[in-house]
Amino acid sequence: MVDICDADEHVHECIPGAINVPLSRLCKLPLGPVIFHCRSGAQTTDIAPSLTVAAKGAPGHLLAGGIDGWRAAGLPTRFDTSLPLEIMRQGQLAAGSLVLIGVALGFLVAPAFFGVSALVGADG
Repeated sequence: MVDICDADEHVHECIPGAINVPLSRLCKLPLGPVIFHCRSGAQTTDIAPSLTVAAKGAPGHLLAGGIDGWRAAGLPTRFDTSLPLEIMRQGQLAAGSLVLIGVALGFLVAPAFFGVSALVGADG
């Protein structure tokens, strides 16, 4: 099994025995049957043609639902709660907090603070 998530996501939670090969290193896959997965299955579905090429002619399959679907089916994952949240999740929490603060200050202090939320939204 090949986990195409970034390394920090793979370390945080993974399917036991899955190897981590982020998208940037797909050309370095070992030969043999390959099952690709990501967190939710969306990323692997979006890039399925690229994954077929990365498998170098070996039988390639996509894990429906990704690691979330694997866990929902009651199959084991290795989860390390001692690690911080993945960097992407940290960024999402920071952006959401800034939007919330901007809206709250816009209503409570001055409408100009709505600009904070607009700036965060414009970055996406």
